[in-house]
Amino acid sequence: GKIQVINAGMESTGPGYCQRILEKYGDRIKPDLVLLGFFIGNGFNDMRFDSVRYGNFIYEPTDIRKKFVFYCRFKNFWLSQFFFKEISYLYYLNKKKKELLQGAVKEESFFTEDVFLHAEYVRSWVFDARFNEALKDLWDRDAWVILKIKDWCERRHIPLVIAIFPDEFQVEEDLRDKVSKRYHLDKTFMDLRYPNNLIVDFCRGHDIYVVDLLDDFQRSSEFKRLYLMHSTHWNEDGNALAGKIISGFIKKTI
Repeated sequence: GKIQVINAGMESTGPGYCQRILEKYGDRIKPDLVLLGFFIGNGFNDMRFDSVRYGNFIYEPTDIRKKFVFYCRFKNFWLSQFFFKEISYLYYLNKKKKELLQGAVKEESFFTEDVFLHAEYVRSWVFDARFNEALKDLWDRDAWVILKIKDWCERRHIPLVIAIFPDEFQVEEDLRDKVSKRYHLDKTFMDLRYPNNLIVDFCRGHDIYVVDLLDDFQRSSEFKRLYLMHSTHWNEDGNALAGKIISGFIKKTI
């Protein structure tokens, strides 16, 4: 039969934003199933939704003092935002063009290599076994967001499925080698599965359907590229693989 999918996700956001959107619009949509994608790359740091500006577009102040202070800062003016983003965009376009012409990359990339590798380095701490306790504390502090989504679904008798999206750092060994070499990371401390296991154990302990894409992505990456060049997003093959895994899980489980 026909299946209608409504994509309510947004860039630079996490589960907290999804929970807010579900609370505000879920009853209008009346979904038969809620699928929450948890991206290992930024999901832990973006669990809550309590900042004045969230991501690139969302502005939802709740405190009058924060709202006043926000407007008093020039860097938050729309004109300032537009100016600096346009300057940055032109700079990166020029740098990406140079990388391509100089043969640093074989195809046009989303970010420059420097920006992309630095982004992967910044969030690689979640795979460092020395920070396992800190990551668990962060998860335990904010996991109420997931439970609120579960509660919303249960009160309406709607199944909730959490799909864990792996970071390219977990999937591509070449990328790990590049980041480790540039930023002097000790790979002996890397625990690529710990963040995923943390979520899986939590979901199973709270009777939440969960599907982890990591193993399938690691296996498939040996034969084809699954991510866009210097990006954090899947290419066509990556999206197709994710769709196959998730739809197969839903058909088999729900």
